[in-house]
This record gives sequence, C-alpha cells and structure tokens, in this order.
Amino acid sequence: MILKLTPDQVTLYWSEIKEHLKTSLAPIGGTDDASLNSMLEHHLKERMQTWIIYIKENEKIKVHALCTTMLQTEFASGVENLMIYAVSGYKFISEELWAEGFDIIKEFAKQNKCKYIAAYSCVPRIVAVAKSMGGDVDTTFIKWGV
Repeated sequence: MILKLTPDQVTLYWSEIKEHLKTSLAPIGGTDDASLNSMLEHHLKERMQTWIIYIKENEKIKVHALCTTMLQTEFASGVENLMIYAVSGYKFISEELWAEGFDIIKEFAKQNKCKYIAAYSCVPRIVAVAKSMGGDVDTTFIKWGV
C-alpha cells in the first residue's frame, strides 16, 4: 500500500524524511540545511510530497520505502510534470507493491494535470522496475559540476 503524508505528518516525521532526502536525493539537489529547509517549505505548500510504501502484517504497519515527489513546471513549455525526487528502500519491495504504488502516484499526477512522471536513478533494480512498468529508461542524465 502507499500513503501520501499530509503536511502535518511531514512536520511530525521531518527528521526521518530529512535523512531519507540526504541519502537518496536526485543528483541535482542539495542536502545542506538551507536546501532541506526549502524542501520542508515546499512540502508545507504541497509542491513536494512524501509517500510511505508499506504493508500491514498482524495489524502493524511495516514501512518498506519512502518516496518523495515534486510537482514542477518545465519553464520553457509550461508543461506540468511530477518528478520522483527521491526513493529510499528499507525492505524488499515486490513488483506488485511497486505497481500498486505507482498507480496511485500516477493518479495523483493526473489529478494535478501532469503530462509526465519523471525520475533519476542509477540503481539497477529501480531502473529494471521502471522499465517493467513501461517507463522509457533509454535517456541518459548527464551533469557537470561548476
């Protein structure tokens, strides 16, 4: 199952979310205090979202992963997209759990009039799962430090 945290829940669990962002942030983000404070502000304004991917066992919730997304407008074209900004896995996530979570995130993207869902990853398992769910994984992300 997947659940989008409310802004109040993000505030309550910010220390855990902050660690998730520090360890699995997209390769173009910053993890200094100012950057993380900015991300918290964007969560509170609901331009960023953190989701928990979990299963219930014996009435207990077992978190398998955190996923942070970001609504963003491509400035040149004005196209709205949903960026999967960071994913942290804590336990093995089955293909079925990935698919279930992705379907809910896709519905969220549709509700927000997004044209695409996009992500960066160099983790082979994430790339394989994305490909198995119909994602185009042929584009290579290139960056240079300045």
